[in-house]
Amino acid sequence: MRARKLIALLAGTTLPGACAMQTTTTMPAPSGATTVGSPTPAERLARYTTVKLVADESKLSVKERQMLPLLIDAARAVNGAFWAEAYGNRDDLM
Repeated sequence: MRARKLIALLAGTTLPGACAMQTTTTMPAPSGATTVGSPTPAERLARYTTVKLVADESKLSVKERQMLPLLIDAARAVNGAFWAEAYGNRDDLM
């Protein structure tokens, strides 16, 4: 039961702000350039911003803090399984 509360706490404090995308719908053209068609990869990447993930661990017990690295390892394993099932070889896409 405590593990469910911890997972809910972590999901509620870290996931909503994990990825942030600017909400502009049009991109201004670089100075001196005219863009026709789809944006370049650099222009698409410029739409995103880096977000620092922070969580308040002060309310967690010592055992719950010890569990955090295990949960992170589990998330990495699930991420690998996701890529394998959703796409196949991740490196081919990247």
